Amino acid sequence: MTVNAYINSTHTNTWGVVFGDTSLTALMTLPPKKSYITNKSSLIHGKLVLSKSTNAPKYDERDVSLVFYLRANSLPQFLTRYHAFAQQFDGGEFTLKLEVTEGLTTWTEQYTLLFVSCTQFSQFNGRLGKFTLKVNEPDPTNRTYSVVTETPESSNSNSDPSTPVETPTPSGEESPNTEND
Repeated sequence: MTVNAYINSTHTNTWGVVFGDTSLTALMTLPPKKSYITNKSSLIHGKLVLSKSTNAPKYDERDVSLVFYLRANSLPQFLTRYHAFAQQFDGGEFTLKLEVTEGLTTWTEQYTLLFVSCTQFSQFNGRLGKFTLKVNEPDPTNRTYSVVTETPESSNSNSDPSTPVETPTPSGEESPNTEND
């Protein structure tokens, strides 16, 4: 499995940065739901809860910790890469696109995130640094994703580059970008 990460459409290799494995699992964790709409009345036992699909709670914002590693061949290169990487978060909002490839299948998801802070920075010999960035995902439904599988026949052909085949969202499921209010 290989993971390629892009920040604001630029591959993280540009800054010598590698996306940490734990960051992928942190992003894949389901976001929390907002509280159910309830009504407590002394006229009824318990409480009334609106929990049907039309009244189901919406997703809430969430905070995520992302781990990045920065590599360099020398201290001057490390500092140059460090400052260029840090500038990506100056505007606050940024996009993080992940491409996870295993075999002939590539899963791609793009997140819109807000930079909150760098909760940890460790530097080793001026050539390797570890960053733990705290980010906020204000709307977990504001994502785009796709799954693309190459056919084995097209990946073995030498005459024409392989044509990806997009796997549709299973029937009955809504796209994560649609919201029914």
